[in-house]
Amino acid sequence: MQATTEIELPATIERSRHIIFLFAPTIFLSAFLLFCSEPMVGKMMLPLLGGAASVWITCLLFFQLMLLAGYGYAHALERYANVHTQMVAHAGLMVAALIFLPMHFSTRPDAAASNHPILWLLGQLIRTVGIPFGVVSTTAPLLQNWLSKTRTTSGKDPYFLYAISNAGSLLALLAYPVLIEPRFGVKYALNEKQSISFGYGLHAFMPPAYNYFKTSLSPDGNLIHPNSDLDFLRSHQFVVGYDFNFSPTLRLKVETYYQYLFDVVVEQTPSSFSIVNEGGLATNSTPDSLNNSGTGRNYGAELTFERVDT
Repeated sequence: MQATTEIELPATIERSRHIIFLFAPTIFLSAFLLFCSEPMVGKMMLPLLGGAASVWITCLLFFQLMLLAGYGYAHALERYANVHTQMVAHAGLMVAALIFLPMHFSTRPDAAASNHPILWLLGQLIRTVGIPFGVVSTTAPLLQNWLSKTRTTSGKDPYFLYAISNAGSLLALLAYPVLIEPRFGVKYALNEKQSISFGYGLHAFMPPAYNYFKTSLSPDGNLIHPNSDLDFLRSHQFVVGYDFNFSPTLRLKVETYYQYLFDVVVEQTPSSFSIVNEGGLATNSTPDSLNNSGTGRNYGAELTFERVDT
């Protein structure tokens, strides 16, 4: 059974232009959001499992699986439902996705994470961000299909929307290391055995989501959300390193680092509380009167002596 429906619209250039102004920005923003959230979600897993290559590869596998599932969902809607039913079904799925927002991971690694870390990570990603990510991934194929069913000039060849989607994806991937968390590094070889390096990065960290929903009573007895205006915690990070290769299998590395933290979430009334001290094990018992007035710093040195067995 295959159900198709054509949307009756005059084939005028003006109407086609209006539809493009609706469809093109939507597809661009969905692709931008999709690829901007991918590195963010991956970094949210680092406090739980560390930065091993397998963690990043598993996250990439999850994103590809959800993208495939989203395309399969869009294909099934096109094959078995008319456009009106598709819109109703997709609107319901979009509402369901709101339940999973804001994205966060509250489960701590357990025995299953130690025995089967890849399966545990995939399960956590599917349960927490699977639905929102899947919904956003369906935007491009669904809108392209709906546009093809309009009797407009653009509807005869809707595949130009692929270029708009790719532009949004590319800009999102470039925006993360350039605007959201800029970083750069340089390395200079003094000779065949020695080199020096320098790196800088701006790191941003979102406070746990429940802090924004904390409630308390104002002096006049009204219920308020005192932490609703919390901003991200940020830090400037600098690293200077020196490498000395004694031989192809023997290496000495010295690194010094400095981290300046600002916009740190602290309690409005001076106390010892700081969101930095909560770390990845933050609980729902944090104070209900916070702001971003805290600062801090970390510095130190690391010495690594590395021998490679051949």
